Amino acid sequence: MFNLNLTSSENSRRRGATLAAIGLLAIALFVSACNTKSPIAKAEDGLASLLENEGTVRQELVVARDAADDCDPEAAAAALVRAREGAAAVERDAPGAIDAAREAGEDTSDEIAVRSALAVSRIESTVAGLPSLLGQVEAAVDLAQQRLEEGACGDVEADDDDESESTIGDDDEVLVYVEVMVIDGENFPLDQFHEAGADACSDDHYHGPEVFSLEGSSMFDPAGSECGFGKTSDVTIDTIAV
Repeated sequence: MFNLNLTSSENSRRRGATLAAIGLLAIALFVSACNTKSPIAKAEDGLASLLENEGTVRQELVVARDAADDCDPEAAAAALVRAREGAAAVERDAPGAIDAAREAGEDTSDEIAVRSALAVSRIESTVAGLPSLLGQVEAAVDLAQQRLEEGACGDVEADDDDESESTIGDDDEVLVYVEVMVIDGENFPLDQFHEAGADACSDDHYHGPEVFSLEGSSMFDPAGSECGFGKTSDVTIDTIAV
């Protein structure tokens, strides 16, 4: 009788432990389900992360240009290092983000499919625009060194024997000529855009990430899955001095 009671007690404890474990597992699965994001939400989070890193590159471009204005090539070079780190992060994470967006696009919902296509387009255009952004930062580094050597900031005597290819204005201001795309009366440096061949758009056209005008405004690709910023035959391209 004693042995039977002991066995029954052991069985009860085991059943209790098993039920407790099942309960904890159920709670864990419920919490996990509540915290699990949809594939399109994960894809858009990946896009947001890429844009944040691309924003780092753009911020460093501003820093480098300010350094060029101040004739400070060291500060401009430091900005270039940080810009390259941001660009490397974008290039590292882009393939996974594109895969996530395409996986989300397998959803039968038309809305999800459109969001997926836009995410892929934004990721691809962001990556494609990186060389242009880095090129602008590198140009700012060169300009900072050039202005320092010319004494353009007034704290270094210019070398009279040094011939510069830049145009010097009446007030000894270094003029840099920039090719721009004119959109709604504002000038957007052309190297922010990349040219794409005919696809969903019937002719060669321009795409790009978030682009900035010399006047200070910004805009995103208005038709990422179609003709982007416009057909090459329709947009207005100009060259201006800044």
